[in-house]
Parts: sequence; structure tokens; C-alpha cells
Amino acid sequence: MATKCSLPPHGSRAAGFSLIEMLLVMAIIALIAGTISFVVPDNRDRVSARLASELHSKIEFAREYALTRHAILALEIWPDGYRFVQWNDGSWVEMSAAPGASRALSPVTMPAELALQLEVDSLDLLAQDRQRDGLFEDPAERQRERETGERRRGELLFIFGSGGLPVFRLSIGSDWTIASIDGYTLKLERPDA
Repeated sequence: MATKCSLPPHGSRAAGFSLIEMLLVMAIIALIAGTISFVVPDNRDRVSARLASELHSKIEFAREYALTRHAILALEIWPDGYRFVQWNDGSWVEMSAAPGASRALSPVTMPAELALQLEVDSLDLLAQDRQRDGLFEDPAERQRERETGERRRGELLFIFGSGGLPVFRLSIGSDWTIASIDGYTLKLERPDA
């Protein structure tokens, strides 16, 4: 019994892909996947941008609040969060407990990867007061610090009744900063931009 083997006619191709075509398609897919990872930001970038923008807006709101009520406020900052406080009858009162205060100034806890760090360059707005050591310090808090040896109060960024601020720089993680270079202009910046 004889079997016949037929070959495709000269110049025609069998159906399917060659190895080179398959490698080329895989290389194109890898290139597209690589560019997408650079274009789509991760969730942490969106969260840090939103939190920085919210804090910037809250500081502006607190300035307007202090200006319209001739009040002395402060942004109290810890590495893991912040709150707004108002100087009232010789002590700091949390703004969420202050009469007529907005819930916009309530305390905030930051995500662990977005630590806050405050650098105050000057308190020129208080420079005319030579005896400013201890100014705006809560006597009960100071006594508690002496007794326990621990400091419960965070760093304070003053917001004066004139709407003025000290010259400061507030870092929000490593991505964003809120700064004032003249005590009145407030800027939200991304250092790497």
C-alpha cells in the first residue's frame, strides 16, 4: 500500500504564526504594559494629594475664621495627625468644641506613610513682645508636663487674629509641602514637580 504525501504548492504558507511573529507580539504587549505602569499613578499619590489639598484649604479657612472673629488659633501638629485649637481664657480649646466652630476644623489622623513635619522659621509677628517665652502656653498643660515628664502637646503653628502666620514649612510625607515665606501668602507645592 502506497501513501501519498502532498506538499503545499510552492510559495504558499501553512496556517499559524512563526516563532518570530509570536516574539514580536509578546514584545509589543510588554512595551504597552510598561508604559501603562508609568501613566497610571498609584493610590498613595492620590491620597497624599487629596490630604495635602484638604489641609491647605483648612489652614486658609482657619485664617478667615481667626480674622473675622479676632481670635488666636493654632494648628497643632503631631507626626500622625493634626487638630485646630483656639486660645480661650488662658488655655487651648479644640476647635471642634469651640462655640460656632465649623466641623471642617475637626481633628484628622494621617495615614502612617504620610507623616507631618513642621519647621517654623520665625515668629516675627510676636517679635515686639520681649517676654514671649511661655506666651500662649496652657498652665495646666505645663504643670502636667512637669509632673509626668512627657510632652502631650504637638508643635503649634499660630494663626493670628490678623490672618497672619509665622514663616513656616509643613511637609506632608515626602510628596507635598505647605509653606508661607512672608506670613501671609500660603502655597501648596510638590517638591519634585
